[in-house]
Amino acid sequence: MIRVLVILAEFLLTHAVRTILLGAALGLTSSAFLLTAFNAYLNGFLGMGGGVNSGILGLAAIAGLHIALGMIIGAIVFTVTVQSTFLRFFKK
Repeated sequence: MIRVLVILAEFLLTHAVRTILLGAALGLTSSAFLLTAFNAYLNGFLGMGGGVNSGILGLAAIAGLHIALGMIIGAIVFTVTVQSTFLRFFKK
């Protein structure tokens, strides 16, 4: 009886470990790809701000615009990361 339980536990744990590692690999790969694409888009957006007057940028800094943009970008990155974990592949 104990032998059967040991064999069943080994089978379940082997399958669980394989599934966990596969899910982690898919999640890390998809989030790395999406965050790289998002960083490229963000760098392009920030590059467009080079022609803004320094007085306007100073007023924006006093108003805390950089903190608000940091929060918004952080929320977008968090959302992209969470949504990338729901990516699934199905066998047919």
